[in-house]
Amino acid sequence: MSATPIAQDSKLIFARLVDLANATECIDDRDKVHALLGPVPDQVARLIQPDYNATSATVYTNTARAFSDDFNDLEPLREGNP
Repeated sequence: MSATPIAQDSKLIFARLVDLANATECIDDRDKVHALLGPVPDQVARLIQPDYNATSATVYTNTARAFSDDFNDLEPLREGNP
């Protein structure tokens, strides 16, 4: 079964964002997510609220959940973490 166009787009988007985040030198790991909310698709960005009271692990988990929930597909997460 082949991926739908939106699933293919989500794979590329998530993988590219992971690459961008890994290339940044942030003092606060949560900024790796928060700084990239601009290029994230609107339907995903609205699910991610910057929260500096949350741990880095929680921010990363919520971001992964937002991508998987919105695209209804876990494949982008696998593609973003080779």
